[in-house]
Amino acid sequence: MFNGEASYASNMGTSTGSQPETLAMLLASLGLMGAIAVRRIKANAD
Repeated sequence: MFNGEASYASNMGTSTGSQPETLAMLLASLGLMGAIAVRRIKANAD
């Protein structure tokens, strides 16, 4: 019983490729962080 649970837990997070939704969320968050950084730089320059 314990061995079955251990093998299930080790296989839980393994996927062969990225999901398109995950990649889209990653790119959107990077774009948002970039926009915030640009606004902060512009605000400090004035």
